[in-house]
Amino acid sequence: MERALQRLEKLIAQEAQRDSEDRNEAATRLDLIDGLLMDILGWPRDEVRPEERAGDGWADYVLGRPQRQLVVEAKREGQTFDLPPETPRIAPLSTLFRLDPTLKTVANQARQYASDFGLPYAAVTNGRQIVAFLANRIDGVEPLRGKGLAFPSFEAMREGFTDLWNGLSRPGVESRRLSAMLTGDASNPPPPKVSTLIPGYPGQARIDSLVTDLRMLGELFLVDLVEHPSITDDFLRECYLDSGALSQYAAVGRQILQSRYSDVLSEDLHVQIAPARTRKGIPDELLSDVAAASLSTRPIILLGYVGVGKTMFLRHLIRIEARAVLANAIVLYADLGKEPALEKLEPFIAERFIADLARDYRLRIFDRDFARRVYQRELDDFRRGAWGALAESHPNDFLVKEVEHLAKLMDDRPAHLRRSLAFLAGVRERRVVVILDNVDQRPAPIQDRIFLIAETLAKSWPGTVFVALRPDTFNRSKRSGTLAAYQPRVFAVAPPRIDRMLEKRIAFAQRQISKQEALPAGADGLSNTEALHKYLEVIRLSIRRSRALAELIDNLSGQNARRAIELMTTLLGSPHARPAHAITQVRKRRYYSVPFHQFLRALMLGDRERYDPAASRVTNLFDISSDDGREHFLLPIILSLLRRIAEPGVRQGFVPAQRIYAHCQNLGFRPEQVTWQIERGLAGELIEASPLDGTPELYRATSIGSYTEQRLIGNLTYVDEVSIDTPVTDGQTRAVIQDAEFTSERMQRADRFARYLDTQWRPLGELDAGFDWAPHGVSVRKAVEEVEARLRTTGFEPTKPKRRQGR
Repeated sequence: MERALQRLEKLIAQEAQRDSEDRNEAATRLDLIDGLLMDILGWPRDEVRPEERAGDGWADYVLGRPQRQLVVEAKREGQTFDLPPETPRIAPLSTLFRLDPTLKTVANQARQYASDFGLPYAAVTNGRQIVAFLANRIDGVEPLRGKGLAFPSFEAMREGFTDLWNGLSRPGVESRRLSAMLTGDASNPPPPKVSTLIPGYPGQARIDSLVTDLRMLGELFLVDLVEHPSITDDFLRECYLDSGALSQYAAVGRQILQSRYSDVLSEDLHVQIAPARTRKGIPDELLSDVAAASLSTRPIILLGYVGVGKTMFLRHLIRIEARAVLANAIVLYADLGKEPALEKLEPFIAERFIADLARDYRLRIFDRDFARRVYQRELDDFRRGAWGALAESHPNDFLVKEVEHLAKLMDDRPAHLRRSLAFLAGVRERRVVVILDNVDQRPAPIQDRIFLIAETLAKSWPGTVFVALRPDTFNRSKRSGTLAAYQPRVFAVAPPRIDRMLEKRIAFAQRQISKQEALPAGADGLSNTEALHKYLEVIRLSIRRSRALAELIDNLSGQNARRAIELMTTLLGSPHARPAHAITQVRKRRYYSVPFHQFLRALMLGDRERYDPAASRVTNLFDISSDDGREHFLLPIILSLLRRIAEPGVRQGFVPAQRIYAHCQNLGFRPEQVTWQIERGLAGELIEASPLDGTPELYRATSIGSYTEQRLIGNLTYVDEVSIDTPVTDGQTRAVIQDAEFTSERMQRADRFARYLDTQWRPLGELDAGFDWAPHGVSVRKAVEEVEARLRTTGFEPTKPKRRQGR
């Protein structure tokens, strides 16, 4: 922070010598705002996204990567809004709007962009002034009726630099301190984390050639190669799971889990839903829809949460299950989840299908010979019309007019595509199957538009149209959106068993590795394919033999197959699982299982040397927004409440927000602390909100959150790793929680941190919190004693390779 203040002083000095002429908006951003955000407030350049599409507009800056954190709307220096020097640092936004009425328009624009992205914070700046506020709130206060953090000049930024840094710097935004500053919080911010005092934090772990090759080969064989056309069918046959089944390891209650996948439709919607697959295979009604494509008049909706395998189901249906029925079919596929922006949906879909026809079926529908066959009837009518008199007397003139007429017929590309497909279906008797995939990765309004397009396609095109949607989106739209006017055909796709899915994928990857021809061009130089084969076998057997490891992967993936594969590639690319040691042990004795603590550390750290909350998929439950040490347990208390309680009459395991606030306030927590922790839970996917009523007011714990709260919070490795990322409110303990190299030092640190948490828990221990830290603290201290006993017995102190400085 001190270096950042020095950079602000330098900027102030430079501006004092500059001419007073106004800059335009581009110059303001280049000269002032870029430096303020990146040089002074510490946002890395690769985390600053300029001009990002947001709804119907473009946000000037969106900060944060991989997760967006803050929207900044930039305006011209000295224009649009101009706050007077006496502007208070923290004041109601209504007061700031009275000081400069134009500020309200700019703030509302930034608020809308933040709402489009689902971000909690927004700021507006003209270079020399900046105002930040909470753009999305769940405490019932309208965003523009709350408070703002205002700096009317560079001098005000210098005088209040601590507030500027805590509110808008990268570490400040990640710690959600702006929420505490603007919601009436009278408490002090938390002390700095140990990580802020470590040079080069979080550091890059030492990665040798084996780990580098394992990472590349893992991504190749687990992710990329399965998309290769030469093995697609083999992959679908060998890796597709015949039927979905509820997880055996989910940390949420089985009844709640059941409701998420089978009770996705409310009774009052009056919609029939059928499973997309049963124990006997694809249901007859779904196969008949595909077989009788020309008779379809309604799109088929596939319901399933993100990552449950809707794309896999469709590919398996088309290429394997219905292969005989669709032997002569034309399958048109549009992946609507990969495009960064889709302003004009209909033209995009049409152009994608036109390209599919040319690439996959060698049907170039704009070739003139093909077009003449498509429009033969229109051309015959043209010949019989007025211009037909020239056909014999002036054939060249007639040909020009006929070509002009044909070109006019082809000018509307989507209409020409539709006519071409009708020709192929009618004259050539080719079935058409249209797939609009990954629609559920788009915002709800876009999903509504895509469904309207699908409805039009199903009625006007000769084919079966599939659309993939999330259950909650379907519920919302069926109640009050586009789907309310339709009675669609609906099939639900059940999630896969993550452990079985991983076993199949790993076994398939191993078979491909053993084939020399499986390596694509350029990858044959990788020398560790045999090591990857053995290491994959170690991981496969480790998960099969250890319920704890199966539980870990299943819950941290959230029963999301896509995320489970990402966790596997993270594991393969992490040196913390000690792959060289595992492979050596297998070669010696043909048996080795990765210990749980190494497995967890690899998933928490990836290729970093220390725990980094911005890069890890595992959230630190103990982080706090204030100097109140009891808050270390607030997020676990919320997760425990959400896991145990579902309000009567509320479906699918949701709990009303007011129930959460009432419970936590009864324990002595302030509303702003609860808000901060709920936001953190949502950002880490520990909590999910119900989108049915627009503004989230209902919450439930995910399996990620429940597992972290029930299992990881009392795990020695977890507690040790997150200790450097947790503000410690006790000064004596804070002085001894430091970076550690040796195992003995790490045990001392973990023990001190656990005992510190014991102390902070005592005021809550006799209250009905619903969560109890005490047994977790005992578990951590017992694990510390066991490790220290082994160190004393063996006399061996394992060390880590010397850390590299820097990221």
